[in-house]
Amino acid sequence: AVPCERPIFSAFVIEHERHARAEYANNSIAAASVQELEPYRANFKIGAESWIIEGKVRNCSKEYAKKVITNCQAMAAALVDQGLRAVSGGTQTHLALIDIRSTGVTGKVADELCGLAGISLNKNAIPYDPQTPAITSGIRVGSAATTTQGMGVAEMKTIAEFIVAAIKSGGDEKKLNQIKSEVATLCAKFPVYPEPK
Repeated sequence: AVPCERPIFSAFVIEHERHARAEYANNSIAAASVQELEPYRANFKIGAESWIIEGKVRNCSKEYAKKVITNCQAMAAALVDQGLRAVSGGTQTHLALIDIRSTGVTGKVADELCGLAGISLNKNAIPYDPQTPAITSGIRVGSAATTTQGMGVAEMKTIAEFIVAAIKSGGDEKKLNQIKSEVATLCAKFPVYPEPK
């Protein structure tokens, strides 16, 4: 069985495994199942295989989407536990809008500090934001990329701690470098392109 953490990748693995068993699959390019690459394949076979892959991807995508939302909810809750406010009380999607006014730091500064700490997020206006759209009073965090890497709820809590530490660092280079090192250590456990098993 192919894991469902990476739905699109899983479809190609499924297709590759099937082609690897077929007598005409001499190389991995056969996994593409594109008629231009394999002009001798019958159209009905391409359609049938696409239908099978679509079903597998759809099932994997549902599981993946649930994990993304669960992870984002965990991150938003962890940020709230750290003293920030989740706009609308949390999230029901892959993104969360966080009000950071309690830190005394603007969204623009938070975005820059987190960037220096190796964390990617965006400044974002909050409802009735007293700051201009170029400055903002909030940040937007998401969980799709980290979920794709295989991270779960526990890692979302750790990431929330990194975010708050970076925002509250006051721009101290030593603190930001320490956070960046911890971020790199966490990411090394969940490589973007893991070695095949």
